[in-house]
Amino acid sequence: MDQAGVRMTQFTFGFMDKTVKGHRYSYFWTYDGSGHKSEVYLGKQGTLRTQKRSLETKLGHLEGLEQTIQEMIKQTRAELEQLPTEEAPKT
Repeated sequence: MDQAGVRMTQFTFGFMDKTVKGHRYSYFWTYDGSGHKSEVYLGKQGTLRTQKRSLETKLGHLEGLEQTIQEMIKQTRAELEQLPTEEAPKT
């Protein structure tokens, strides 16, 4: 939660290439809510197998985010429904 007591949510992920001993390799990375970065090795850059694995990994991650977002929508609607329809008059 931030200073105002509001929980912040961020979805951060991407792809990167690393050079190791003159060869380029592709990775998929994500950050979790605590700022921890994790990387998944996808394969040698430029191969059809790596391209397919990249797309499958991205799709799986996005499908997981879709579920998380749906849960967040449900929770936000429930919170909204619990609020009074109008503010009480100030006395």
